[in-house]
Amino acid sequence: MLLQPDGKILASGDGGLKRFNSNGTLDSSFNVAVNGMIWKMVQQLDGKILIVGEFTSVGGQPHVKLARIGSTP
Repeated sequence: MLLQPDGKILASGDGGLKRFNSNGTLDSSFNVAVNGMIWKMVQQLDGKILIVGEFTSVGGQPHVKLARIGSTP
């Protein structure tokens, strides 16, 4: 999991990366499909998120073990 500066929480599991609002409700505007396990997430200063793990596809695009995604995919 990753706590974002705005209080939202990123969580990985069940084949994807999901975001929850600060009140715990699911943020339906953010849902990224990942075909494997995410080991680590880091938010960069520009708001983009680096993910590292055992995957070959993120958001339907080929990415092997490392991907950089926008904060609003």
